[in-house]
Amino acid sequence: MSADSAERKDQPYPPPGSVIAGKYEVVRLIGRGGMGAVLEALHTRTERRVAIKWLLPELVDDDEAVARFEHEAKASGRIDHPNVVGIHDFGEFEGSYYLVMDYLHGGTLGERLEQGPLPVAECIQLLMPVLRGVAAAHEQGVIHRDMKPDNIFLPVDRNGMPRPPKVLDFGISKLERHDKTGLEITRAGEVVGTPYYMSPEQSQGKQDVDGRTDIFSLGVILYECLAGVRPFTGESYAETLVKIATEDPVPVDVLRAEVPSGLAAVVETAMAKAPRDRYGAVNELGRALEPFAVHGFDQSADWTGSFSATGTRAVVPETPSAPPPRPPIYDDEPVELPARAAGAKKLVLGLVALLAVAALAALAGGSDDAGEPEARDDAPAPV
Repeated sequence: MSADSAERKDQPYPPPGSVIAGKYEVVRLIGRGGMGAVLEALHTRTERRVAIKWLLPELVDDDEAVARFEHEAKASGRIDHPNVVGIHDFGEFEGSYYLVMDYLHGGTLGERLEQGPLPVAECIQLLMPVLRGVAAAHEQGVIHRDMKPDNIFLPVDRNGMPRPPKVLDFGISKLERHDKTGLEITRAGEVVGTPYYMSPEQSQGKQDVDGRTDIFSLGVILYECLAGVRPFTGESYAETLVKIATEDPVPVDVLRAEVPSGLAAVVETAMAKAPRDRYGAVNELGRALEPFAVHGFDQSADWTGSFSATGTRAVVPETPSAPPPRPPIYDDEPVELPARAAGAKKLVLGLVALLAVAALAALAGGSDDAGEPEARDDAPAPV
């Protein structure tokens, strides 16, 4: 451990009133997790309010932790879209690293789901801009790999009025196009992500996942928003992975009668086991959902209409009940946040995941051969 990081062990993040890099005055702690703290701060010259993710000092000498932190900055920095959290700065200060991003007021979709399922129209209204954000990331060669309700933020303005959602946390994303620094930091067979929302191929630790892994996760989120329950749950990490690979969930329109059968078919296609059977790109999923969107949920924001990166508004037809056509093949105050697993926990999860792989390999079907996974409880702390 370096001398700087050792000195900061008793002060894991800059306290309120301190100034980071000569320009960000810390206001308060927003939250803290196993990898870092999130701070509210003000730019001393522009008085813009920002959120700062601060790497905890004990991880400064951990090359993988630093690489993931820098990876998040690089991946998020590639994307300039209103439905993706904006990244403004990244640097090193007093023996640690910081990442400056948009300050958002509101809560996550995960918190919203604690109150129960969403009305059908509201569900589509909320998720259409999320799809636009993910599509924009894919256009820049960034595969999120950890899409889940806790990584979808539902902002509100100063008057408490809802604003369009934003996609958070690209800490374990995959960069399909590398530059000179080449920040591809996952290893073959390494399982990253949050189990309930992983695609079958991601749960097997495959490195060659593409945008269709995010489409699967978006389908799981749609299911949960409509049904109020997750489609795949097990009593252990390994059991959950096996269910994702081998079981078909109860159709969402069976669990909830007011869900149109056509919408249930869209969700089913998004969650197809084999990537080739899913929608080939996020914009195809968006267009399939478009008929179920209803204007008027929030006239202050362009949340519906013809699916595109910018979200052009359009008149939508009546809600259909027929299944969608088969998709084409894919073309190219403070809170305690979830902590990352310690080394011993990783070893235990690795052992149970190996048990799951035996079942997964036999049922991999239309996807590539799996590597041996090293399970990770690796969900980065949200803003």
